[in-house]
Parts: sequence; C-alpha cells; structure tokens
Amino acid sequence: MKTYLVDGSFTRPIDFKDPEIAELMKGHMDFLDRGISEGWLLLTGGKFEEEGGGILIIKAKDREEINAIMDTDPLKIEKINDYCIKEFGFAKGQDAVKDWFADAMPSID
Repeated sequence: MKTYLVDGSFTRPIDFKDPEIAELMKGHMDFLDRGISEGWLLLTGGKFEEEGGGILIIKAKDREEINAIMDTDPLKIEKINDYCIKEFGFAKGQDAVKDWFADAMPSID
C-alpha cells in the first residue's frame, strides 16, 4: 500500500445554501464516510483559505487505485473540486495513527 495526500480546491465560489450544492456536499460526505468505514481514508478536513476545498490522507495500492477512488467523489464528478494527489511516505507520528500506516511503511531490515 501507498499513502497519498489529496489536496482539493473548489473550482469556483460555492454557495452552500444552494440546494444543488447541498445535495452534492451530502454525497461528498457519504463518499468520505465510505472511505472511513472501508479503511482507505485516515482523515479529512476543510481548508479555510480563499479557494476552499479540503485535505484527505488516503491509502491505496497504486496511482490507478487512488484515481479510481477519487473518481467516485461527487464533487469531482460534477467538477466542483480539483484534486492534487501527492504520494508520500509516513515517517513519524502519534501512536494513534501508526497502525493505519503500518502496511504502507517501508521495511527497514
């Protein structure tokens, strides 16, 4: 497994009171909930800079799988969010997250 930092940015200003946007955000939250329950999503959170969007930490076997996962996000499908996906290697962290990264850490034998 590999780990990826996914940086999402809105492609345009978003009115969260718009019923269409509200429905898309519900679908996006369902996508995130699925990631947590299936184990490929460690954490996510909104960005508060001007462009908005969010950050995700995702585990996948390769670039093809991470792209397939992100292709199911309603915000990407509807071109509300653009994503920059960067592979990274976990090096250090709190004990609470080490198990999640265990199968993605290189062996030091």
